[in-house]
Amino acid sequence: MQLQATAVPAAGHHFRTAMMAARVAGWVLLAITALVQFLTGEFQPWLLIAGTLVAVVVPMVLLNLGTRR
Repeated sequence: MQLQATAVPAAGHHFRTAMMAARVAGWVLLAITALVQFLTGEFQPWLLIAGTLVAVVVPMVLLNLGTRR
């Protein structure tokens, strides 16, 4: 029995830079949220939501767009 492996191009290849930028921006927003809460004691939910959306949702959307092509 012979197995053959073929290389499939990455689904998000065209969006690689955009996905990385979105992930980094999201993590930066999450870090700012943690820093603001640590320094001031005030919780900023809009920063947490924005960071999560940018770090998780935007790359997922870009990956979905890449797999549909």
